[in-house]
Amino acid sequence: MNARSKKNIWVISSGDKANNDFLKGNGLESDAIKIYRISEIGKYLLSPSTIEVEERIIGYTLHFKQPKSNLFKQKIKKRAPFLHRFFKEKSIPSRERLISPLDPLPLFDDPGFQSYMNSLYDLTRPFHPMIKEIERIDAGILSDITGICEDSGGSARYTLTLRGTIPEKIDYLKNFLGKKIRVTLKSAYLADGLFEMRGFDFVTYSPDKWFYLVKYASNQTFKYAVLDQARKVLFHVEDRLFIRFIHILDQSLHSNENLKEAFSLCMEGGARPTKLFFTKKLDISYSTTYLPPLYRRIFDERRMEDPVREMITEIINNHQRIVTFGYIPQSHTDTEKTVTTISVMHDIRALEPVKIHLPDFYSKITEITMNSDAGSYYLLDSMKGFKDV
Repeated sequence: MNARSKKNIWVISSGDKANNDFLKGNGLESDAIKIYRISEIGKYLLSPSTIEVEERIIGYTLHFKQPKSNLFKQKIKKRAPFLHRFFKEKSIPSRERLISPLDPLPLFDDPGFQSYMNSLYDLTRPFHPMIKEIERIDAGILSDITGICEDSGGSARYTLTLRGTIPEKIDYLKNFLGKKIRVTLKSAYLADGLFEMRGFDFVTYSPDKWFYLVKYASNQTFKYAVLDQARKVLFHVEDRLFIRFIHILDQSLHSNENLKEAFSLCMEGGARPTKLFFTKKLDISYSTTYLPPLYRRIFDERRMEDPVREMITEIINNHQRIVTFGYIPQSHTDTEKTVTTISVMHDIRALEPVKIHLPDFYSKITEITMNSDAGSYYLLDSMKGFKDV
């Protein structure tokens, strides 16, 4: 990727009014209202398609068969509810096991030595206490066994459903515990504003490649669809909130150099992306003694009185949109760090109460405000943090 392309990181264009015949012949049977162009980044975030990511199995959970007497007790309680307190069921809780000493083999500069160490690692693996423990598991007392995975950033753990019989699941864990595996996720969107970014190929990203995003009317409501350049429908966007997300991300990329540099680093192959997270408010609140640099500078320049400072401080603690992006820079040591960049975007409409009384102050903020269909936002604050993986 050349220097010019690195700077041209975008997600969604401003919308244009559509011609009445734009959607003819593609099966939507509706008139388009507005047309946008979205980049490969925008398409990835909106797409309902499955993605593949690499995870490490760090443990397992044993789910035990429950006593057969529970079935009898359930039947009694169903027929005679008044006997409920005399027939309490016994529950055998699940047992979770996490590995700690079964660490992955470090990488070495010498390919020959790396191959030797890999062979040695494979030879000694069957004698590891955790592997021996798995071999001793009694399949007859289990109703199920599930894996526990950890993502490459070490930021999330979740249950891995295994296929096959109980003995087959035990064999799978014996062979792959502590190793990285390929896992299929339902889509890039995980939940509650959180996106998995490891499924997007940042290195092959081209700013010149684009798709249509069409807003159209159907059954007295607005809907969205993504089309290729030949106007063939690729998929429909099920949640309109996703449209807001990509607008906010585009505004953040254009206003926050830290975020743009993070995306650029991933596109150059110098870092691995992890997660992208959209929230409505920072976990911490600003105060007259703790303000973002932008407002500290404006307050000092205008020597604002305390009551005005307090009013504005209260305003900037509301109407926020937070964009958090995590990535892992390449490391030449065994220690990796997850870097998190945070963009605090603020809605200019929240400043309407001070518009009349402080027109110069309001004008200063509007100079850095960006407009989109999601609203008019400016970069209130930018943060960056590190965490060892």
